[in-house]
Amino acid sequence: MFAWHHVGSFTSGPPTSLKYGLQECARLHERVGGTWFCTLRLHLPYEQRVNRDCRSYEMGKAGCEEWAKRHEAVIAEVLRNHA
Repeated sequence: MFAWHHVGSFTSGPPTSLKYGLQECARLHERVGGTWFCTLRLHLPYEQRVNRDCRSYEMGKAGCEEWAKRHEAVIAEVLRNHA
């Protein structure tokens, strides 16, 4: 049920938004210098979100996917309760 998407109308470059259904739960961000970081828990209030540095886009994408798999049941439950 997780899938990568482009953010908004930005369709160039790699997809950076990981969604569970229609809800974004993680996003990759490229810094001006070319390094990457991710924000996890986007389905939760701002105070509960977490940022993590990534070594590359590919490593960040793999890390987000692994995090999402480990937390899929919790993510689904939160989204079900807030629908």
